Amino acid sequence: MEGFAPTQRPARRPVNRGRSRSSAAAGLVAALCGLGLLLHPASAAPIQWQKLQAVGAGPSSRDSHVTGSFTTAQGHIYIFGGQNVQDAGANGVFLDDTWRFDTTANGWEIVTFMNQTIRNCPTPEQQILNRDLPSPRASAGLASIGPSALMCGGYLIEDGTTDYLLSTDDRGSADCYWLSPLPEPRWDKFKIAAGGTVPVKRHSFVLAYDDNPGGEVVDGASLKSILMFGGQGHHEAILGDCWYLVIKSTEIDDAWKMTHTWQSCDVAAGKSSVTPRFGHGGVVFRKDLYIFGGFVTDGLGGSNMQADVWRLISYRETTRSWEQVMPSSESPNARAFHATWLAGSKLVI
Repeated sequence: MEGFAPTQRPARRPVNRGRSRSSAAAGLVAALCGLGLLLHPASAAPIQWQKLQAVGAGPSSRDSHVTGSFTTAQGHIYIFGGQNVQDAGANGVFLDDTWRFDTTANGWEIVTFMNQTIRNCPTPEQQILNRDLPSPRASAGLASIGPSALMCGGYLIEDGTTDYLLSTDDRGSADCYWLSPLPEPRWDKFKIAAGGTVPVKRHSFVLAYDDNPGGEVVDGASLKSILMFGGQGHHEAILGDCWYLVIKSTEIDDAWKMTHTWQSCDVAAGKSSVTPRFGHGGVVFRKDLYIFGGFVTDGLGGSNMQADVWRLISYRETTRSWEQVMPSSESPNARAFHATWLAGSKLVI
């Protein structure tokens, strides 16, 4: 990790919340219909919030952690890391623990990662469990691809300092790990192909999975992707770059032990582009990346919160382009560091 001392703490919620464009709402559902975006208050859908009273002990209070679920661990939700600002001084505590919530038993369980050798495994990668574990961090990104999830980036602040240390690998990129819950919980270091360019270290960015249903097929395998967009980097730089890596459907189970290559999904020079930002939300739908909100620079050393929606069309094609989506209905307030997910053809904020 390499440090810097920002004038504004990037992962804390700034005092200036930005201007609200509409009345507050508990949530919002957006139907992604071709080139349009139809927004509806979540209260119009037949859903309800219910507070869960978990049985037994659970994780400490925290924010800026990552959350994911897995096809191999149905009914379980996993969280990792984050920052507990209620404990231990002005900077709080940066965490590196992993917890699993069982939605059936309604209880938490801490996940233990054993450093051990498993005999009779075909490859060295499978023989040594958890030889390298991720450091404590907040504001990382996580994207689940089914049996495993990729976690990248984030930052921490060392005790007694105000320096933000961005989580960094040996090439200066945002360091990444694969989390696989079964058959034995394991973290594995993400492997990047030698040569080429890589994303710079960052926090508070979008990391999204494109399952690519009905999409491009090569040699009998559909091409799936993990996308990275934006965030905040070294010296408070607000980023607007886009990256993706391709995973074949036939390699999903082995993605954690394979070597991957990051590819740029920036638009060609001269084309209009989205304003660089951090703390935004994003999903992939039908070959396009959608992002909402976040903070952008105000040109005076600060940042303003946004309520805009942008779409990166055909991110894997050289003809890719950014387009601002103008909803024809009520829109949510400007916001950042919100939850965003895709439910069928609906973007939920």
